[in-house]
Amino acid sequence: MAAAATAMRKRIAHARERKRLRCDSSTTYRHDSLVEYVRGALPDDWSVVGPGAPVEGPEPPAAPSQYPPSAGEESQAALRAFLLAQGAGEAAVAALDLEDKINGHCETAAASFAGQVAAALRGGTAPEQALSTALATMIGALDAADTPGQIALLFGPEARKMAMEGPESGRAAGARAMWGPLPPAVDALLPGPDDDWLVSLTAGATVELPALLRRLAEHTPAADGPGADGVFALPLYVANYIWDGTELTPKQMREETHETACYSVHAVGLVFDQPRKAVLMADPNGPLLIGGGMEFLSVPHAKLPAGCKASTSVSQYDREQLPPPPPPPAKKKGKKKRKRE
Repeated sequence: MAAAATAMRKRIAHARERKRLRCDSSTTYRHDSLVEYVRGALPDDWSVVGPGAPVEGPEPPAAPSQYPPSAGEESQAALRAFLLAQGAGEAAVAALDLEDKINGHCETAAASFAGQVAAALRGGTAPEQALSTALATMIGALDAADTPGQIALLFGPEARKMAMEGPESGRAAGARAMWGPLPPAVDALLPGPDDDWLVSLTAGATVELPALLRRLAEHTPAADGPGADGVFALPLYVANYIWDGTELTPKQMREETHETACYSVHAVGLVFDQPRKAVLMADPNGPLLIGGGMEFLSVPHAKLPAGCKASTSVSQYDREQLPPPPPPPAKKKGKKKRKRE
């Protein structure tokens, strides 16, 4: 387990570099290993509700991460105006690559979606229906909104994070602001201000994370003070591989274009419902798309099976779909030559 965690941390380092690499990790188009990872950490009488089975077909179903439809100038101007209006510093906003921020907005979308799921749970919706109920509510609101409205619905957590982050506060303070306000007893259990949340809360990257998830489930809402309802959301990061569907040439591998043929980290929301002993996995992408350009790394981390070469068209090497490697060619039996007497 420790070796697999070390390998997963290396993938996180590769994701941060955003450097093109051929994938040599076992991958999957399913949330199954992630759901089992969380379920295995929780008390036996808890349940985990995942996003559902992977989707077949050319187009994924509607999901929060698909909004706004474009990362063009209109969306960038709306995001700039929204962040400034919410208290983000002018210098920090000016330094952003706004197009990149919109295209890679999975964590703020996950936090927003998790907030909708928590609201559905607080409204009495059963955990088994809360994901679909929250998704329908959020997609309806996004469809009805114009571009600035879509930005406001999705980037509220990002604005809170940027307003908090600074030389004195550090990365952890911004992450807490994005997912908060958190119940005091929950906040006390989470990684401290000097810890790297991207490592501490990535599935399979540390041997300590399962124990943390169990402690979060077992803490009593009463410890959070009067009015605490035991419903709260946290991020769970998922290492993945992003590819463009074709095997790249050595020249293309050296190009600097981001977000293709590289390791990356995705964010989902874990929504805890302590009274009903359930955790809901709010993925802003919804179910994975079989044949799509993003696959989760298997948890725990594993190398590709024997016979599979590292590739940038990794879907054919999905362990779940992979046929067994062909047997080695039989050795040809030649006639033995007689020794001359």
